Amino acid sequence: MTASDRAAAAPKPGQLAPDWLDAHVPEGYTVAAVGDIILTRPIYEQLRRQSPELLAILQQADLVVGNFESTVLDMQRFEGHPSAESGFGWLNSPPEVATDLRRQGFDMMARANNHSTDWGAAGLHMTDELLIAAGLACAGTGPNLSAARAPAMSTDRRRAARWCPGPRPSSATRRPSTRRESTPAAPAPARSGRHRSRWSRRRNSRR
Repeated sequence: MTASDRAAAAPKPGQLAPDWLDAHVPEGYTVAAVGDIILTRPIYEQLRRQSPELLAILQQADLVVGNFESTVLDMQRFEGHPSAESGFGWLNSPPEVATDLRRQGFDMMARANNHSTDWGAAGLHMTDELLIAAGLACAGTGPNLSAARAPAMSTDRRRAARWCPGPRPSSATRRPSTRRESTPAAPAPARSGRHRSRWSRRRNSRR
């Protein structure tokens, strides 16, 4: 196959490669996933003292994913404001929470949920910025439609991992469209927000 043939056969952004079901997952690859993460302070030291078994599960897995159900704000430089409507409370975590989550063993954060825009677009951007700066891959939010739809990639562990965004069927998918991202519509810029995924189920019958 020539280079041009390979380029033509390559999947478009946001699409799966035709051979995605043939992806090789090494024996023993472990994924740990948790539900909603709502922290108002770092808790690593508390987990180390009181729940070492739980901490060991997070730190020994190849990939650890959580749903970050909050906002991380550095109030010394945050120039935004709370949204008129929240996802049932204007949640806020200090910047230290981002590094604490990484220390606990987390690799990736789902960001498309009902608290993504509690503090507006500015809060959404700062949260993504601080989580990524702490070494956490983020998916489900972004400054425009393409960014919010884009998969996240983590390569910090023993093996690389790719993860696509998608909010659970909750108030994240039922809240007003003011939370949705958009593409640019000249001369107006794109609207920041979260991506509302549409799911399809596939079964691999091969053994």
